[in-house]
Amino acid sequence: MDFTNDVNYLGMFSLIESIKTGRPAGLKVFGNWPTVYEGLSQLPPHVQKSWFEFDHFYSDYAFPEIMPVVFRNDPKLILDVGGNTGKFALQCTAYNKDVKIIILDLPGQLAKAALNISSAGYEERIDLHSINLLDHSKPFPKKPDIIWMSQFLDCFSQEDISGF
Repeated sequence: MDFTNDVNYLGMFSLIESIKTGRPAGLKVFGNWPTVYEGLSQLPPHVQKSWFEFDHFYSDYAFPEIMPVVFRNDPKLILDVGGNTGKFALQCTAYNKDVKIIILDLPGQLAKAALNISSAGYEERIDLHSINLLDHSKPFPKKPDIIWMSQFLDCFSQEDISGF
């Protein structure tokens, strides 16, 4: 309910405009960004808290179940596309002592990830790569063994997802 109240409620007053234009018209209640992801790091603290609690609710439960699948073929390098706060990357480095991760995300999210990575002591194994994932002219770094997209797949259009 916090997510609905803090993140969605006021923006819903622009729902018809959003449907007609295909743009997040209600986002203007927080700022002037093309997508919420570009402004996520600038949202008011209580809104960020509601966003991340909702965002992490399902993935936190999935991590223990997915780790054996992710590491079945002993990957050495994983790209975490839209890595956000670094939770998946931290789970991977805790699960496997040899894996390296590159988190791809916008600068604001990478700043939050950097704090979490530093607190956990994994700076040597997790690199941060600033990129606007919706700008398909920018290539992904290196050749990973795995590309992890998690919730990225349900947040963007098929055209954007398949653009990788």
